[in-house]
Amino acid sequence: MRAVLSRYRVRPAVLDNVRLVVSELVTNSLACTRDSVAVRLARTRSGLRLSVWDSSPQLPPSPLGISDADSERGRGLWLLRSCADDWGHYVLVNGRRSVGGKEVWAEWRAPYT
Repeated sequence: MRAVLSRYRVRPAVLDNVRLVVSELVTNSLACTRDSVAVRLARTRSGLRLSVWDSSPQLPPSPLGISDADSERGRGLWLLRSCADDWGHYVLVNGRRSVGGKEVWAEWRAPYT
């Protein structure tokens, strides 16, 4: 991930945020499924988009419902919300991936040097 982001000339502060979000989203995906997890990073017209897919259709809980900062669950999405300019998730039902599952994504606007 670091090599790709360096090639994209991502600003250091954004680089750190993307690396943290990747770590959290992949960890969450691995906790939700025993199947494959896929990570996609793409340059878009407006910036940078990170997507993490797993085969579980269960959507993550809202980070707004986290009342305890020391909680073992839910902090990853709170971090995602804090580190990215925009984020979201959706369920895939025999769509782009034939096995379904869900995709959680994050975007950063104007992240380049």
